[in-house]
Amino acid sequence: MELVQKTTLAGQHSTNKLQGPVFPQAFARSLSSHFRRPVHYRSAGVDGGDINDIRRLCMDVLKEEVASESSNRKSNHSYVSGTPDLVVVLFGINDLKHLLADSVMRPFHRSNDRGGDGGIIGKFRHGIDSLLNEIHTHAPNAIVLFPAMPVQSYHKNSVVNIFPLGMVWDAFLGFFLRQKKELANKRVNCMHLDLTAAEIANWYKTNNEEEGSFFGSNFSGIKNSALLSSDGVHPNKMMYKLWAESVCQSVYDSVAPQIEQAKKNE
Repeated sequence: MELVQKTTLAGQHSTNKLQGPVFPQAFARSLSSHFRRPVHYRSAGVDGGDINDIRRLCMDVLKEEVASESSNRKSNHSYVSGTPDLVVVLFGINDLKHLLADSVMRPFHRSNDRGGDGGIIGKFRHGIDSLLNEIHTHAPNAIVLFPAMPVQSYHKNSVVNIFPLGMVWDAFLGFFLRQKKELANKRVNCMHLDLTAAEIANWYKTNNEEEGSFFGSNFSGIKNSALLSSDGVHPNKMMYKLWAESVCQSVYDSVAPQIEQAKKNE
């Protein structure tokens, strides 16, 4: 989970090499460039965690930011700057892994009488709703962003790209993404940012399909595996950077007028 305020940029970062979590740094830098003003960000994550882990373990960061502003006190920490304008939440792959580990068929249980989808999918939707409710309880005007995961890029030698696992992966993943998008579209101050296979393909230039080698337009000699972690599914640092810049462009195109108007009304 990433909190973004267009106030001050926290910390000093090299322009040549990204240190620490790449996505929030690249996103904040790109956002700062688009809006032409300093950006403050904080990030929190759970290694291998799902949406419920994010809610349980990462909300303290948001609460600290909000408390620092509402109490009108100056924090001793330079990275605390107040209620965020944007909250970016990356999730989905680990939720799907937990789903498959639990049961393949439970997601297709009939809807329950409380309006959920039943089974694991119902729990997934409940987790998303719970996180959104908690975020907006503390920061009601913050825009929550759910970027689509760049999962279309998994390596051709990955285990999930072996028939029929690839078909199962695509089916469950599509089901998951539909939950995120549907819930985001129903909520105020929440957006799902799409990412198509064509956009991801722009990060790659096929060089040798037999060997699975690819070249990106901005990265000489880059290979397919160089954009993925060792599991062949999760992005590595370079893909996180490309992804963050893509998300930033979508954010700027979508919410820039809304944020700028809110700033004028303050």
